[in-house]
Amino acid sequence: MNMIRKLLIILNLALFSLNAMPNDVKQAQQIVEDTASQIKARMRDEVFAKDFKKVTVYVDGLIETHTDFQLIATLVLGKQWKEATENQKQQFKTEFRKLLVRTYSRAFMEINNWTINYLPIILQSDEKKIVIKTQVIQSGQKPISIDYKMYSEGEQWKIYDLIIEGVSLVTNYRTIFKNDNEKSKSLDSIIDDLKVKNTNALK
Repeated sequence: MNMIRKLLIILNLALFSLNAMPNDVKQAQQIVEDTASQIKARMRDEVFAKDFKKVTVYVDGLIETHTDFQLIATLVLGKQWKEATENQKQQFKTEFRKLLVRTYSRAFMEINNWTINYLPIILQSDEKKIVIKTQVIQSGQKPISIDYKMYSEGEQWKIYDLIIEGVSLVTNYRTIFKNDNEKSKSLDSIIDDLKVKNTNALK
């Protein structure tokens, strides 16, 4: 009887936890769902969908409110961020934001007739952080996993990392820029490289 009582208590606690989370969790997932739905609807315009510049401008405006570009830039540069001037920080954030938007936009331009499956949400050790796990499904193609790492800021959820096919965007670029820095590349040089790449991508 004691064992049954314990199991019931555990079950009730589990149900309580699940019922206590949904509003916050659903709000975070809803942001991802709404963004993806709007992109999909806009990409039905074939003329628009082939114009990379227009797509990136649209996506940038769409994700701006729900993405913490400042935190992403800080995480990517790590020690270099602390040593950077305010002007360098602003320039890097601007150019790296363009790179992120380009990457995200290109992903949706290169897939057709896609749908998104939303997998069980992963709660982080910090209760204010979660991972929204998704799979982009295309007919006859292997699903593409895109996970969104988010944190809550007051009543708002913000994205601070993307994990595409198991690769963290933040970790990947942090390694690249760290290696560049160790090869005697200054932060100004890294920023200039980003400017060139972003400019060339729109040609």
